[in-house]
Amino acid sequence: MITKVDDPSMLSPAEKKRVVSRPDGEYVCKDAAYAGELAYLKQKVDAGADMIITQMFFDDDVYLQFVRDCRAAGITVPIQPGIMLVQSYAGFQRMTELCMSRVPLDVQGMFEAVKDNDVEVKAAGLKLAERTCKRMLKEGVNGLHLYTLNMEECTFALLERLDMKRPVPE
Repeated sequence: MITKVDDPSMLSPAEKKRVVSRPDGEYVCKDAAYAGELAYLKQKVDAGADMIITQMFFDDDVYLQFVRDCRAAGITVPIQPGIMLVQSYAGFQRMTELCMSRVPLDVQGMFEAVKDNDVEVKAAGLKLAERTCKRMLKEGVNGLHLYTLNMEECTFALLERLDMKRPVPE
């Protein structure tokens, strides 16, 4: 459960790394709620879930910490990172607000700098997705989940950059 932060000075070090900044303030999943979410996720895995797909994220470190926390909680199934291919600035803003995604300042700045140029936004989105995917693969993830939003051109371009594009059998 993500709640509004009343006093940022009262956040734990872990909470500070999960803070989501929005126009109306900062939000966070407090440590106790986070522990509860992990326990609930473990129940799902214990009931038979054989993999986890995360919601989209733009902060690699938050994903990697989530994986470490899952492993510490005894969750051993694959955890696929959810990678969104940003296609428009408005869509990026809408989705990050809807999902309460943490957006690091460098990522926000990258999109702010090109927000009025659709071609440049797509290029920045592709660059970010490539960077994120390469880091995830380097960190040892065994798969990627791409939120493609039915944009096959960008998806194929990303797969090419990752040397993962394969010919379609006839």
